[in-house]
Amino acid sequence: MKKIISFIMLFGFACLINASTISDKSGTTGFTFLKIAQGARATAMGECYVGLADDVNAIYFNPAGLSQTTMHEVSASYVIWFEDISKSYVGYVHPPFNFGTVGLSINYIAIPFEKRTIEDDNNYSKVTLANYVISAAYGKKISEKISAGAVIKIISEDLDTKTNSGFAVDLGGLYKMKETFNLGLSLQNIGGNDTPMNLRLGVLKNLMDKKLSLLSDLYYGLADGTMSLGLGGEYKLNDYFCPRLGYRARFNNSNLTGLAGFTAGFGLKYQKYNLDYVLAPYGELGTTHRLDFIIKF
Repeated sequence: MKKIISFIMLFGFACLINASTISDKSGTTGFTFLKIAQGARATAMGECYVGLADDVNAIYFNPAGLSQTTMHEVSASYVIWFEDISKSYVGYVHPPFNFGTVGLSINYIAIPFEKRTIEDDNNYSKVTLANYVISAAYGKKISEKISAGAVIKIISEDLDTKTNSGFAVDLGGLYKMKETFNLGLSLQNIGGNDTPMNLRLGVLKNLMDKKLSLLSDLYYGLADGTMSLGLGGEYKLNDYFCPRLGYRARFNNSNLTGLAGFTAGFGLKYQKYNLDYVLAPYGELGTTHRLDFIIKF
């Protein structure tokens, strides 16, 4: 119980330190779709995953976590976002070679809108903007306690009359302080002036013989000054079912109302098949549902 209280106090202390830092630079970078977190499991736990990162979604959150995978993993997901925006994702992780673990993912975001050339409700065309990022990832154990990883990204953003493209790099580290306590660090989207470079710092605490996992992640946008802090957890009820809860305080989006910030979901497992679901409300913007399908073999 003392360990749980200490964990919660650490989370609260971090909130007090960072809540006063609110940026006026939100939305000033390009390639903003890179900020959309990947994975129903991670999203259900308040997007807290840097300190855990033990499956194919480590490609997005912390490539150092790829060193924890021991099997082939294939993931596929499809998300209907706000205003008919859709997000498709496919990821793959190969079991460790002697030189480390490798992964590959493709993330595609389609944004439909009505294009008007003149001020007339009867003269418009429907257009879909296509944005994507292709990621090649690598992770390796440096020692029994330390892992490191990197991701190279090819990015394309469709702005209707113009297309932007570029490259970015992610760097990640994972430190197992104890058998039940991890520290994770990820520096994402290192690239040109347009990329939304950010820093993620996460902690993981396992309790009850690793049936209960508590996590907290701090996100800071180095390019635009945005900041958020999350707390989440999952409980392995048995070998087949795992409920999850989370909350993320977004200090630069205080206008969101209702249950915005809270997330809930679950994981189902049967043999080599894994199904993850999350419900994430965003106030007046609406509620999103995510479903991920992962095969491990």
